[in-house]
Amino acid sequence: MKRILHVNCTDAGSTGKIINQISYYLQDKFDFFLCTPKINTNNPPYLKKIRTSGKYEQALYKRITAITGYRYSCSPHSTHRIISAIRKIKPDIIHFHSANCYMANLYSILKYAKRKDIAVVITNHAEFYYTGICSHSYDCMQWVDGCKKCPDLWGQAHSLFFDTTRRAWRKMKESLYAIPRIAVVSVSPWVRERSEKSQIMNGIPQFTVFNGVDTNVFRYIAQENEVMNKHLLREKTVLFVTAMFSDSEDDAKGGKYIIQLASKLEGKAKIVIIGKYNINTKIPDNIIIKGVISDQSKLAEYYNVADVTVVASKRETFGMTVAESLCCGTPVIGFNSGGPESIALDNYSDFVSYGDVNGLYRVALKWLNRDKKAFSSEIAELAHQKYSSKFMAKGYNAIYTHLLNYGKREK
Repeated sequence: MKRILHVNCTDAGSTGKIINQISYYLQDKFDFFLCTPKINTNNPPYLKKIRTSGKYEQALYKRITAITGYRYSCSPHSTHRIISAIRKIKPDIIHFHSANCYMANLYSILKYAKRKDIAVVITNHAEFYYTGICSHSYDCMQWVDGCKKCPDLWGQAHSLFFDTTRRAWRKMKESLYAIPRIAVVSVSPWVRERSEKSQIMNGIPQFTVFNGVDTNVFRYIAQENEVMNKHLLREKTVLFVTAMFSDSEDDAKGGKYIIQLASKLEGKAKIVIIGKYNINTKIPDNIIIKGVISDQSKLAEYYNVADVTVVASKRETFGMTVAESLCCGTPVIGFNSGGPESIALDNYSDFVSYGDVNGLYRVALKWLNRDKKAFSSEIAELAHQKYSSKFMAKGYNAIYTHLLNYGKREK
C-alpha cells in the first residue's frame, strides 16, 4: 500500500485526534506513520509513531529562536531524525499538520521532499504556513504580499533582537513553491479565504476539509436527566471548554470575558468550565471549575447537559468546541473569531463582536430561555452530517488520491 507520513507537534490534543481519525478510517487504503516530538498516547496498529525530539530539545530550540527570530530554521537534531525516518519509510506523501513548537526545520524537510519527489499535503490548522511565521496574525495583513517591520515582534515572531519576518516569509514561499506535487487544506472557509490571499500560496491547489468529530462519542444523549443528576447540574448551565482558564488581560482564550459574563448571569445560570486553570484566578460564585477531563465520553456528557456552549477566543481557525457541542445537540454562542462562525450551524448558533460581553449576555439569555430538548436531536443530526470523522477522512482520501494520480501542478 501507499504510505502517508504525518508530521505534527503532538500525537495528542485536537490535531492528534484528527491524525488518529484520518489513519483509522483510511487504514485499508494507506499505511500511516507519524513523526512527533514526544509520544503521549498509545501506539495503535494503524498508526506507527516515531519520536523525533530528546527530552529538552524543544525548550532549547525555543531559547535559540528567541535570539535568532527564525522559528522554523532551527531544531537540527530532530530535523535529522525526521529526514532519517523519511529515508527509512519512503512515504508517498508527507502530510504536514501543526509542525511548529520548535520541532523541526521545515525548510530542510520540504527541500528534501522536493529532491525525492515526495508529494506534500499542508493542513492549515493555524496560520503560519500562509503568513510565513505567525500562528495567528489577528488584524495584521502584511503577510498577504510580504511581511516587514513586524508590529508584534516578540508576541508573534518570538525574537528579542531581530525582525526576521520578511526573510521568514520569503523562505516559506520559496520552500512551498518548489514542491511540484502539493495541496493545501484549510480547516474552515474563513481559513481558506485567507490562505488564498497569501502570495506564499500563489498557484498551489487549495481545498477545504472540516476537522472531524468522533460522532460515536460526541452524540445526543436522550436520557439527559440521568446525566444531569450524575454531575449534579440541575440549574441552567453554560459550558466553557478551554485549554487554559485565566483572568489575564492577554489571555487569547477569553477567560476574563467569561468571568464578566458569569457576573451578569448571577442568579440566572451557572457556568461550568472544563480545562486547566490558574488557581489564582478570582471567580464569581456561579462559576464551577471541573478541571481537565481526558475521558471524551465524560466530556460529551457535559456538552449534553449544558443549555448552551460558549466560545470566547480572540482567534480560532476552526473551533473544535463548536463542532463537538453541536454534535451533542447543544447550541453555541461566542465572539466572532474567524473559524467558529464560518463552520457553525447558522440556526443553532449566535456570534457577536469580539469583546462585546453585553451582546454575549443577550444571546446567552436567548438560548437559556428556550427548551433545548425541543431541538437537540435535530441539531445533533445536522452536525453529524457536517463534522463526522468519516466525512473528514473521505475528504483527505480524495486529496491523497488526486496527488498520487494527477498531482503535478503547472508553474
